[in-house]
Amino acid sequence: MFNHNKSKPQSDEDQIDPEITKIMGPPPEEAAPQLSDDAPKPELDEQQRVNQLLNTNINEGEVGDTSTAGNGMSSDQSLSEETDYNGQKIISESNTSSDDTKTDQIVKDIIATEGDDLIDAKDEKIANLSVKTSRPKGIKGLILAWWGHKKLRNFTFIVVFASLLALALVPTTRYAILNTAGVKASVSLMVIDAKSGRPIKNVEVTVADVTATTNNDGYVSLINIKLGPTQLEFAKRSFAPLSQNIVIGWGSNPFADPFQMKPVGSKYSFVITDWLSKKPIIKAEVTDGDSIGIADDSGIAILTFEPKDDNVKLKIKADGYREESLQIESSDKTTKEVKLVPQKPDVFVSRRSGKYDLYKRDVDGKNEVVLLAGTGNEQEDISLLVHPETPTAAFVSSRDGKRNKDGYLLSNLYMVDISNKTVSKVETTESERIQLIDWIGDKLIFVKIVAGPSGNNNGRQRLISYDLKQDKQTELASSNYFNDVEVINKLVYYAPSSGGVASANSQLFKINPDGSSKASLVNKEVWVLYRSSYEKMQVSALNNTWYDLSISDNKVTALPGSPATPNHRIYVNSPGDSNSLYVDIRDGKGVLSIQDLKNNTEKVLYSKGGLGYPIRWLNDKNILFRISNSQETADYVLNIDAPNPIKVTDATNTSSTSRWYYYR
Repeated sequence: MFNHNKSKPQSDEDQIDPEITKIMGPPPEEAAPQLSDDAPKPELDEQQRVNQLLNTNINEGEVGDTSTAGNGMSSDQSLSEETDYNGQKIISESNTSSDDTKTDQIVKDIIATEGDDLIDAKDEKIANLSVKTSRPKGIKGLILAWWGHKKLRNFTFIVVFASLLALALVPTTRYAILNTAGVKASVSLMVIDAKSGRPIKNVEVTVADVTATTNNDGYVSLINIKLGPTQLEFAKRSFAPLSQNIVIGWGSNPFADPFQMKPVGSKYSFVITDWLSKKPIIKAEVTDGDSIGIADDSGIAILTFEPKDDNVKLKIKADGYREESLQIESSDKTTKEVKLVPQKPDVFVSRRSGKYDLYKRDVDGKNEVVLLAGTGNEQEDISLLVHPETPTAAFVSSRDGKRNKDGYLLSNLYMVDISNKTVSKVETTESERIQLIDWIGDKLIFVKIVAGPSGNNNGRQRLISYDLKQDKQTELASSNYFNDVEVINKLVYYAPSSGGVASANSQLFKINPDGSSKASLVNKEVWVLYRSSYEKMQVSALNNTWYDLSISDNKVTALPGSPATPNHRIYVNSPGDSNSLYVDIRDGKGVLSIQDLKNNTEKVLYSKGGLGYPIRWLNDKNILFRISNSQETADYVLNIDAPNPIKVTDATNTSSTSRWYYYR
């Protein structure tokens, strides 16, 4: 029986493989002496630690039992014949047992595990060493360490952002931060009388530590105000103090709704009426400069204020009326009656001095002044046309004394500022004659006969639009003469003459006052235009043909023959275009009528021989007209709600917006 425990000499094949030795270490007889448990143990390198673990596992029987079973061999072992050093055949074991396979796998696992652990440990040591050697000391080092730690850095950012967001969402903190940063805001608002609803001027308005006063429109703007909650305060004599808590935000802070202050003090009553009609003037105002009283439908105004002196100075005014001054005693609480006169004055020419002087005078006879003194060179054919809205008058006169080659006096166009009493001559208007047509807004329409050319010259008469604001003239048309020129509803209608020669220019045209939108309405020469009603115009044309022209749409319709009695009216609209005036001649008398443009109704206001143009609206209720007959030439004022006019003054009969008179 073969005894596998018997020792034998080892052949070359029995020598231990170097790789095994490298992994397992030297055999026991070649191993280094064991250190006692008490002796200090040397530090093992990585390979030695692996070998130690392997030996420990083998000694503890983890590799497997090497004893034989049955015939002295394990079932997993196989025998092979070999020849020993004596030439004898022996049987040796083959290392193919399952226990050997497990041992190899354990060795590989130990090597892999221990190798990974060693590599990780070495990397960590290198990383720690790198950080320690590269990190600066102090605050800079802390900042670099914080920046290098991604999670800590992101967490810090989140905390800071959340803190700033929280501060911004809290108003008190937000305003404190903005104020510290120097951010300022502004406030704008309006203050009105709680009773009358009118703006209050000179109200002292305070926001935080900023103060300003309201202007004439009750408006105020305050700047450089700190943000946040504050108090808004209002103060003015004759009004109860007002205070309100507000929050000033970033920006301009405009208040849409006006702030209302309540008037306090003593009450004074007034009845305000029209000077002519004696009827109440609704919405007339009474003021002491601070408080305002507004007249109701009965013309009664109540003014509440605190008098500063024994004598109180008041002002009473209404749209279209002259402002009146009134002084009362503060102790006098009786009701006062006040009559208002139209604001616009009468402007007229008078020869009372022996010369043709230009005057203005209020219709009650007050405030008469000379606007332009005559020179003695004026001819009787003076023209005067007052602007319907502004205090301006167009004045045509030969006052310069210049003459043409035939000795005929030449006229010029002048613009008169009625309020400032100044006069300016419009350049390049010197002509043998100038006829004023009408005002269209700020544009004056007129025709001038150029000095020098004969009547056969196609440019002898020129239709001009003069822009008052721009001091600019625009020629709308020219002809040897015009058969007719009219201004109707802010358009210019004109009919050039052919002069006996057929011409494409001899038609009826309309054009805007700025020279735009020229259009032909009747394609033949037109002789005369008759405005028969507010909406209709009858047209007399060549060969005794007649047409009906609709003014609203310029539609032309042929008539079967001439009208029985063609009449011409010049309509003059009120400031609000609610009514229009015109003059008819009936039974030898001039008849002044008014047409309600909204309801299309008419009524006669006044009738008298010699009544005619010029007609002027002073306001929506009062008008001026002229009477020129054998007894007098004078201007009269009339209220459309009163039956009888009042004479204003005697005057020279000047032409204005009247019938076209240039025929030849």
